[in-house]
This record gives sequence, structure tokens and C-alpha cells, in this order.
Amino acid sequence: MINALRDVLNSLVPQANAGVPAIKRGNEPLAQSLRGQMHDLPVGQEWAPASYGDYYAASVPVYRAVKLRADAVAQAPMKVYKRDNLGELSWVGPRHPVQQLLERVNPWWSHFELWRGVETHLNLWGSSFRWVNRPTTDPSTWEIWLLRPDKVAVVRDREQYVRGFIYDPHGARFPMTPDEVLWDRYFNPLDEYAGLSPIAPGRLSIDMQRDMLKVNRYLFKNGVLSQNLAFMLNGPLTTEQVEEFYLRLEERHGGSEKANRPIVVDVGVGKVENLGLSNREMEFFQGLTFTLQDVARIYSVPPPLMYDQTRATYNNVAEAKKDFYENAITQEWRLLEAGMQERFVPMLPPQYRDLEVRFDTSGIEALQEDASQRAQRDQADIERGIRTINEVRQERGLPQVPWGDTWWAPQGMTPARDSIGGSSRR
Repeated sequence: MINALRDVLNSLVPQANAGVPAIKRGNEPLAQSLRGQMHDLPVGQEWAPASYGDYYAASVPVYRAVKLRADAVAQAPMKVYKRDNLGELSWVGPRHPVQQLLERVNPWWSHFELWRGVETHLNLWGSSFRWVNRPTTDPSTWEIWLLRPDKVAVVRDREQYVRGFIYDPHGARFPMTPDEVLWDRYFNPLDEYAGLSPIAPGRLSIDMQRDMLKVNRYLFKNGVLSQNLAFMLNGPLTTEQVEEFYLRLEERHGGSEKANRPIVVDVGVGKVENLGLSNREMEFFQGLTFTLQDVARIYSVPPPLMYDQTRATYNNVAEAKKDFYENAITQEWRLLEAGMQERFVPMLPPQYRDLEVRFDTSGIEALQEDASQRAQRDQADIERGIRTINEVRQERGLPQVPWGDTWWAPQGMTPARDSIGGSSRR
């Protein structure tokens, strides 16, 4: 089959691609029925403006926080499990068709890039949309594509809540049905058909920092700190005289290469006074720090991980990373797992709908116990009879030992009933 992405692009511009096969979809008639409802403009896009994506490219704190979260989420691969008769989960293995799909999501993206993209979209727009192309009944032939949230709108329905989605990258409007779209979103109390972007509550603070940086940049670019200087000229001055003064000032002192040139003013013409509004008095640096901390709060990223070294030490940076995974990323994994279990698994053929999907966090270093802490816990469990030596060795991948199934109780330990005045012997 022709690559799915190329087919989608070709189907969006049919006039320029006459003769190119249409994309192969199992529910094409139902998808095309959505075209009849396009006159009723779908909803949700007003909560995901394209400008939110600009913050990732223009704000250092936003870029740092979003990239931290996206990279952290993508560190754990998603695995497919099946329950046995005893209720125990076991991994289906790398050759299972569904596992192959989740590891090779499409010919151009790795699973790491997909999950990093999902988290990035959630953090910028509050929503993430993935289109699942299912040309056959074999999941290993399927493809998963990430869609920009600001280009996707929701088609509401009175009876089934959501009738479908419209993907509109270049004005062509590509219809998608609910059973081929994975939609994750942050809860929005103001609109149930849209996610709430973290940028929305933090936009004022983020914009403040951007404006402060622009002002500071132009101070150096223009050379003269014009907002700190007041030129008091003998007047009254005509409009033409004021404009001529600005032109001469720009010619002599404009630009960083003329920043050190002294200003010369004829005292008979007027004088220059410094208003004294320095960066320090305008709380420039405090403003930058405030925005950094505000973004950290919005995205639940500990400030030390944002390179805010105000109170950082090596120890609390390590603790911050552990806290970040335990209290922020773990919650995000649960959200994404629930979406996959409730919407992706029902897309699968009937024989695969008893599967469970979960992120494998066993390789996340920040979530692993310290070696000394683990040794102390194992020793305590063995001494209290909670686990045997062989059980501990099995967890660590070590061979069993003949004496490992015996409880090695510490000397001096006796049952509590023997020390209560023989009351248990009545």
C-alpha cells in the first residue's frame, strides 16, 4: 500500500493529484458522511490557537519545561500484556502484531518520537490527536500519525456525543470518525469538547518575560537608553523640529556601535536628565525569575530542573528529579494509559480486545530504589519473615539456594504469646 502519509496529503489536494489512489480506509463511507455536516462549523479550535505553539519556539522556560516532560514521558516504552487464568499479567513479546505497531508506529516516526510529540501537544494545546490508519485487520500493518491540535476540530452529535473530527491542515478538511482517532486532553471546565492548555493560565506571565527581554534587547541594539533620558529643550518646538531632533539623535547615537559615544547638548538649547529607571529598579531580573518559577509551577517541574540554581544543591537536584517523575510524569503515564486502554484497544480485532497496555517504567532510573535502601528493605523483609531469601534472589535475577526457603529469624526473637504470662496456654 502507498505510504499513508503521502496518501493523506494526496487526498487533501485531489486536483493536483489526479489518478493517485485514495487512502485505503475501512470506514470510508462513514467518514465521508461527515462532509455533509461541515457547514456546522466544528468546535474546539478556539481553545487551541496556533499561537500557543509559538511559545515553544520563543520562550526559554516553556521550551525547557515542555521538553523535560516530553522526554520523560517518552523514556518509558509502551508494552502490551495479557492476563492468564490466575490474573497475572505477562508481556506478549516483541513479535505480537499489536506490540509491533506500538514499536513501529509508522515508517517515519519511532515510538519515542510519537510519545514525545503527544506530550508536547498536550503541554502546548491541552489536546493531542492521533489518527490510526487501519488498512487491514492485521495491526502490524497499521500506522499511527500525530495531528496538530490547532488543525483538528470536533464534530458534535446530539445522540453519540462526538460524530467525528475534521483535520484541516491546508483548507482541504479531511474527515475522521471517532473509531480511528485517539484523543487525549486536559480537563477543561469551560468547554467539554476542548482541552485546556497550560499556556492559557500562564500566558500573562510568559508574555511579560518576553516583553521584558525585547525591551532589554532594544536597549543594547539602539545604543542610547532613550527611556532613561529626558531631553528638555527650549521651546515651543514645532513638529518638524521634534522630528529633526530624533533624526539627528538616531544618526549620532543609534546602534550598538555608537553606544559609548557621549551625548553633547548645547546648554543654550536645552539639557538632558537621567530619569534613573534602571533595570534593577524596574525589577528586570526578578521578573525573569518570577516567570521561570511560574512556568515551573504550571508544568509541575521542580525549579532545580529548570536550571533555577537559586537554592539548588546536588542532593536536592536528585530529589527534585525523583519528585518530578513520581508526582508529575507518573500521573501523565496513567492518563495516557487510560486513553489507550479505553480507545485504542477497542479499535483492535476481536481476538485482541482482552489485551492491556502499560508503560514499562522499569528502566527509569529516577524511580528505582537506591542500592543501599533496597538492601535494607530486603534485609528487613527477610528478618520479619515477609519474604524468603530465595524470593529476594529471584527478584534480583539470582539463582536459588538450598537454604533460601527457610525463615532466618534473628536470635532472641520469640512469639509474643510466650511473653504474656502464659495467657495463651489456658
